[in-house]
Amino acid sequence: MERFNVKGNVMVLITTMIWGAAFVAQRSGMEHVDPFTFLAVRFFIGGCVTMAAAPLFARMAKTRQSFTDLFSKGTIKAGMCCGAALFIAASLQQSGMQYTTAGKGGFLTTLYVIFVPIIGLFLRKKPRVWVWFGMALAVAGTYFLSVNEGFTINQGDLLILCCALFFAFHILIIDRFAGSHDGIAMSSVQFFTVSVFAGVFMVLFETPRVSDIIACTIPLLYTGLLSSGVAYTLQIKVQKITAPSVAAILLSMESVFAALAGYLFIAEILTARELLGCALVLAAVITAQIPGKKHREISNR
Repeated sequence: MERFNVKGNVMVLITTMIWGAAFVAQRSGMEHVDPFTFLAVRFFIGGCVTMAAAPLFARMAKTRQSFTDLFSKGTIKAGMCCGAALFIAASLQQSGMQYTTAGKGGFLTTLYVIFVPIIGLFLRKKPRVWVWFGMALAVAGTYFLSVNEGFTINQGDLLILCCALFFAFHILIIDRFAGSHDGIAMSSVQFFTVSVFAGVFMVLFETPRVSDIIACTIPLLYTGLLSSGVAYTLQIKVQKITAPSVAAILLSMESVFAALAGYLFIAEILTARELLGCALVLAAVITAQIPGKKHREISNR
């Protein structure tokens, strides 16, 4: 059954608002620390917060699960799978951004909107017809919003295309495990997995300094507490009730909120072209919610 839930969709939009504003924090953070250092500290903060929150939310939900129950072998395995995909995606994105423009990088990253339903077809998950229309509108809107120069493909673009593919896998892996594990506990394991991988690469390829990390406190706290701790956890929880193909289109709103955050916080002016892009992405989100004749998404589970 295709999961069509207004509450879940609203929660995904909150997630994209947080992620959109995080672009400002990430840009500020890169002025002080290198990419793997930023990833390692950011996701370590997120892991600590969600690990502490998991038992609290379990008690609030009256599930009476112990810490051992929450962080079972199955949950740890699921979280590590999600974390591995997230680490690869985030690392490819950061590496690719060294060789391409921010606008083109943002557009190419959002191509996970295409990859999610395409990969889903191989997993016997068939989206509704309106989801395909929404996907096309989202890609067109993100193009107008993000790409303002001649479009060519270089090394960085190819890396970011691979990044988009792994973000798609990340969404589908979450869809595979979210329904059978505690979302906050799984999220915590995911963050620690990313932090460990990033920490290894940080030691091998970067020279982290405590003074630089302290100078980056505000961006790290925002991305660690909100972008990681809250937003990625919301993503896991809402994908229990929202189909992955619909969630992918809703997540493409990240590019709109990034543009709005740039306008509000660092005075980046939206052009008529970019406003058209925002309108198209909004149209994509609305289109994806139109119910089809058959409200079913074939699943192999």
